[in-house]
Amino acid sequence: MNVSLTWPPRHLCLPKTATLPEECEDAYAYGVSRVDSRDVYVAAITDGATESAFSGPWARQLTAHIVGDPAGLLALPEAPITPGWLGSPRRAYAAGLEVSALPWHAQAAAARGSFATLVCLMLDLERHCYHAVAAGDSCLVIVRHERTAHARVQLLPSALWDPAAFRRRPHLVGTDPAYDGGLPAIQHCAHGPLAPGTTTFLLMTDALAAWFVGEHLRGRRPWRTLAGLQDPQRFTAFVDHARRRSRRTVRDDDMTLVRLLATVTRERER
Repeated sequence: MNVSLTWPPRHLCLPKTATLPEECEDAYAYGVSRVDSRDVYVAAITDGATESAFSGPWARQLTAHIVGDPAGLLALPEAPITPGWLGSPRRAYAAGLEVSALPWHAQAAAARGSFATLVCLMLDLERHCYHAVAAGDSCLVIVRHERTAHARVQLLPSALWDPAAFRRRPHLVGTDPAYDGGLPAIQHCAHGPLAPGTTTFLLMTDALAAWFVGEHLRGRRPWRTLAGLQDPQRFTAFVDHARRRSRRTVRDDDMTLVRLLATVTRERER
């Protein structure tokens, strides 16, 4: 079997209306890490909770840590996000925040903690498999046979097939260890082989994910729309149009997309 991967992945990020790019609370990262002498390709997105202070820096620390330490996530495939694994990004977040230098009200906000969603995709091309974990209402979509009439679409977390799920308060990963008791229950994991043919992986934060789910439930093929967004200009035009056309289904929020394709061929097909 031969596996080819579109790398680096396409990554597009747009802040909510009337905010600057540096104010965006979404984050993404990707990279190649060595795990047991094999290359593992890693892509991650996070969405900092607007309701919590300093969620953007926390989201960025999480994505950086995912790419830097996928081995920690692969070690426990059923519930990989543990207090131990979170220790490093929490320390980096606290060091970068310099709480003592903040005004009192900002210190009080920081004490309440920062929170974010999380989606991570890890591809082991040598073993022809993938591993994924998600927490919150950001999602991973896996599309197989996308050019046929029988495309197969998998969603992680699967509970997001219910559009009402995007209107509920999501379970989040936080900086405060006091909430760690709930970590096992908020994680959703998937793993499996890279099937022959081309598989599309889409990592999306909640506003874009809600649009995708709505379009798919209406019988449309939203992965084809996303495939046509080749650059930031097209992505911006698409989001601006969607926000004006239907504010009920496309919320004015930060939007992030990471897209990559894995193609598996047998040796005789090469």
